[in-house]
Amino acid sequence: MVIYYCIIKGSPGTSACFLVPMATGMSLTLCLLAMKRRRPRRANFVLWSRIDQKSCFKCMLAAGLIPIPIELVTDTSNDQLCSNLNALEIALKNPAKYLLDHWPDAAQAYNVDDKSIENSTSDDIVCIFTTTNCFAPRVPDKLHAITKLCIKYGVSHLINNAYGVQSPRCMRMIESAGKLIIEHNLNTSSKFG
Repeated sequence: MVIYYCIIKGSPGTSACFLVPMATGMSLTLCLLAMKRRRPRRANFVLWSRIDQKSCFKCMLAAGLIPIPIELVTDTSNDQLCSNLNALEIALKNPAKYLLDHWPDAAQAYNVDDKSIENSTSDDIVCIFTTTNCFAPRVPDKLHAITKLCIKYGVSHLINNAYGVQSPRCMRMIESAGKLIIEHNLNTSSKFG
């Protein structure tokens, strides 16, 4: 029944789902813990396209990870807050340096210093954490463009769609991002197959 609902709400590629009897924060914590197990042992950062919602922040802390908030940018043409793709790419290249440069108090709390930034790469990142539906003036993150960055740097993409399942637009955005990953995986496997 859940799969059918996802299909009719804009995600026709849905073929499986995992339903958990938990609220948003605990569900996201479970996802983050599963993603961490698939990354190199040293991965402990989450690049978080900031949303002012406590459960998003607390789930990263509950999973024992280090959140790196990526501030949004203002679209001056319509006064909306949008994904900061430039900042995400800078943080993907050296997450420890980004944390130290932009959030020095947090860096100090997590013992991130000048020495730790020397070897910091995308291997230190568990995922990029984005959001679809949220409160104005913030608009949904640019999932398609962010997924391209995730593919480029070999990092997972976790999408918080807690309030977006009822929105065909949000579901289509996720479907589109998923198609990018499937296409990438097919192209990669055909090169080695």
